[in-house]
Amino acid sequence: MLTFSRLCCVPVVGACAGWHPAAAIAFGAASATDWFDGYLARKWDAESALGAFLDPVVDKLLVCVALISLQDPAVVPAACVVVNREIAVSALREWCALRQQLRIHVSKGAKLKTATQMLGITLLLSGLRPPGLCFLYLSAALSLSSGIDSAKIPLSSSFASYRSVSSPLSYVTANLFLA
Repeated sequence: MLTFSRLCCVPVVGACAGWHPAAAIAFGAASATDWFDGYLARKWDAESALGAFLDPVVDKLLVCVALISLQDPAVVPAACVVVNREIAVSALREWCALRQQLRIHVSKGAKLKTATQMLGITLLLSGLRPPGLCFLYLSAALSLSSGIDSAKIPLSSSFASYRSVSSPLSYVTANLFLA
């Protein structure tokens, strides 16, 4: 239920582009429900497959829409890292699911990345630019680190059976686009 309320905040954040106080309130509230949703699901042993799937998707939508709504040139480099990491990890998860391989679990580093993203974006939307940029760029660094960590296990297990492939990039390219 909380995941769906967060999903409802996505268009509100997007519609408030240019009017940051309303976007900050909507984004901040949605960010708080993300933590609360996970806490309650674990506490009440109410974790579901649908929730496990939707939660990160809604987080990505919320973050990407908020980053776009900021329309700040100083945000663009970090936003590019964040958005590209989200797309890459989502593609990797889908690839593993299609191949019925390992499930990529959310690491503590990825959770820290999400927390710093949400804090940084909330600060930026609230008009607190310097600390917001610091947290956003920290989240970009954590995005790279957690993205690399997310890719290590599934790629290493896949490469173990494909020793003839010349490089990881050629293997991923061949399997993502030719499979």
